[in-house]
Amino acid sequence: MDIYHEEARAYIREFFDVVLNDWGYDMVKLDFLYCACLIPRRDKTRAQVMYDGMRLLRDLCGDALILGCGVPLAPAFGLVDYCRIGCDVGLDWDDKFHMRLIHRERVSTRQAMGNSVFRRQLNGRAYLSDPDVFFLRDDNIRLTSEQKEKLSTLNAIIGGVLLTSDNMGNYGPEQLARYGELLALRDAKVTGVEVSGREITVSYKLSGKTNTFSFK
Repeated sequence: MDIYHEEARAYIREFFDVVLNDWGYDMVKLDFLYCACLIPRRDKTRAQVMYDGMRLLRDLCGDALILGCGVPLAPAFGLVDYCRIGCDVGLDWDDKFHMRLIHRERVSTRQAMGNSVFRRQLNGRAYLSDPDVFFLRDDNIRLTSEQKEKLSTLNAIIGGVLLTSDNMGNYGPEQLARYGELLALRDAKVTGVEVSGREITVSYKLSGKTNTFSFK
């Protein structure tokens, strides 16, 4: 929809009035927001269009929390409470070979983790960062146990929110214990990042002890 068209703005305004006031939600996740700036304008850059769209959403949502997703990062600075900072994680590590050749931004656990590392400075400054979900489940997943551990650890120490797509009601004792560990990791602080080729090594400190892990 053209956010500069008054009838379109009126429709969007009515939509949010229903969600926030009639239905009573106090937080919304808004995805595929980049679509607002797909069509360029003569009088504005695409970044300006995106910023105008984000300003509109902020005004319409008032004090309600916004989790922005699929939005160019800079136009969302200070306008959302939480923001996805990278691509979607996948059920496997790094997608199919032909997808890696064609697409830089794609569904990829490895790429999402890289986004989290290199955009970590945004967390708590521009908004609280959403690194996407982690997995502890054993079904419908092709990540190894080690890969799931590294993903969940990184999300816990870097993310402004900690989200899973698992049905936590199905967690067994080991998964519940691991979830408890992740909550404790929320107090960890990243102390360093090293890059060697495709390998990324993250150092963090928790309770006075320095720990490291790597992925590539």
